[in-house]
Amino acid sequence: MNGTEARLYISWKHDELDFYMRKVDGFLLQSPEHYLKFRKYVRNIIDWGKDKRLKEIRDSLDRQPP
Repeated sequence: MNGTEARLYISWKHDELDFYMRKVDGFLLQSPEHYLKFRKYVRNIIDWGKDKRLKEIRDSLDRQPP
């Protein structure tokens, strides 16, 4: 992301050895439609991650060896 554009990617673990990353979309932040769409994506990700998913991440980190 810079002052004029943003790109949104997702990444996921397919199995123990394989990780993938894919571009979701690109946004021109000067465009009101693009800006609102980008903002909606980011807010949905934050909402998804702040409850159950955040607890899962914390639990996973607690199980990691020191």
